[in-house]
Order: sequence, then C-alpha cells, then structure tokens
Amino acid sequence: MPTGQPVPPATRPADEPVVLSGPPSNVRGVVPVDNPGNQRLVVRGVIVHRDGAPDLTISTAVVVSPGARVSVPVTVSLPAGTPPGDIAAELEVAGNRHPAVLRVEQQLAMRVSPAQVLARPGQVAVELVVHNDGNVAIALAREAHGYTRDDGDSVGPDIRLSLGNVGEVGPGAQVEVTATLDVPADLAPYRRHEARIPVGLTDLAVVVLPRDPD
Repeated sequence: MPTGQPVPPATRPADEPVVLSGPPSNVRGVVPVDNPGNQRLVVRGVIVHRDGAPDLTISTAVVVSPGARVSVPVTVSLPAGTPPGDIAAELEVAGNRHPAVLRVEQQLAMRVSPAQVLARPGQVAVELVVHNDGNVAIALAREAHGYTRDDGDSVGPDIRLSLGNVGEVGPGAQVEVTATLDVPADLAPYRRHEARIPVGLTDLAVVVLPRDPD
C-alpha cells in the first residue's frame, strides 16, 4: 500500500482539470492527493461527480504519509455507447474536489450472429443479427464479397452477401437482417470451400461442404 513521497513543488495549477482518457469502459488517469497534516491520510475511494448523471464511487486503498503527495489511479467505467468527447466532472478525494475531464475515446467494435453459416451453391437466405458494441455509428454496405478457398492454395470465385438497405448501426445497437448469400455453382463439388465476407467491422464465415455432383 503506497505511503507517498515528500510533496514536490506544485506542477499543476489548482484549477487545471485532471484529465482521464480512454474508451468508455476504461477511462483512466491519476489525481494527486496531498497530505499537509501530521497524521496519515487514508484514501478509500474516489467519487466522480457529473452534472445530470449519478455519482460514481471508485474503491481504492491508498495511504498518504504526513507531508507527502500520492498520485491516486482512477478508472471510470461508462456505458459502452458513450460517444467520444469530453465530459466535465469533479473528482472527490478525501473530502476535496478536483475539476476533471473525462476524455472518452473512440471505440470500434462489432460482431455478427451467427458468426459462421453453412451454404450451398445458389442463393441462400440467412438470418443475421449485427451488434455494434462500440460508441460510434457504423455503416453497412448493401453488398460485400469474399473470395473462396479450398484445402489447396488456389483462390476461387467470390461469394456475394447482400444485406439490403440497412444503413448504419448506432452505438450499442443491433439490427436483424435477412441477408442473401449468392454462392457460385462452379465450385468443385469434392472440396470444402470457405470464405470470409466483411460485415462492417467484422466478418461472416461461410462454409460450403463437399456435395454430390449434379
């Protein structure tokens, strides 16, 4: 448990905000705590105050020796869809409030369910759910292609995925899509073929199994 060091000359004006930065789930920084008294100061938590939002209490365990200063690490977890930008806040430590800025950074994260589908030559309808786990809107193309590979080194023709006019998926949102796969008929029937088709920031894996030739 840190006990601090002798207090150095001030390097940050008292009214200059403490900046915490990172993606919504991991906005991090440090707040300096001085102990001008003659007894140990125990810091057991940091309270984050924001206008129009509930206070957040962050547990910590730091001991500041008399006449010392400690940089107390603070990690704030915000909702996943919190948009990028600065949020004015105050950090309350040991009864003292420090102006702060929560600098939320862009986070890009997307997944598709199911992540893998079986298909056959021809047109195949698939039900997909696209999840945007980040904090910025992501546009989805109406159509995407992925080239096929078998168990050899050669690259085969594309498999096409049509999503229609979905538009974009907002932060923290999901959309259900009835998509269409267009699988080439001339794939070698005795081989397994696989393709990865981009869906926004993620991929849909498509598997075409060996089959009896027509």
